Amino acid sequence: MLHHSELLAELVRDGRLSPAAGDTTITYHDSCYLARHNDVLEAPRELVSRETGAETLAVACPFCTVMLDDGVRQTGRDLRVADVSTLLVEAIERGATDSESG
Repeated sequence: MLHHSELLAELVRDGRLSPAAGDTTITYHDSCYLARHNDVLEAPRELVSRETGAETLAVACPFCTVMLDDGVRQTGRDLRVADVSTLLVEAIERGATDSESG
């Protein structure tokens, strides 16, 4: 079985999807089941090019999305929690916009 982040990373590597770099910093959270139980570590990182000092917390698990978003809201921090697939769609759309204007 293939996790969606593995499929998306493969499509990016193969040049079938063309994301464009953004200007926000992103850090990635290793999902409990994805990382610890299924040993999927690299594919999600490939999609977000992991950074520190993040404005966005990238996740690859719907349970982690809810849990971490709730936690961030409790702290009052201005930190976006988003799935790697959502971030990839935004990067692809950004690339399409850049190519249309260039």
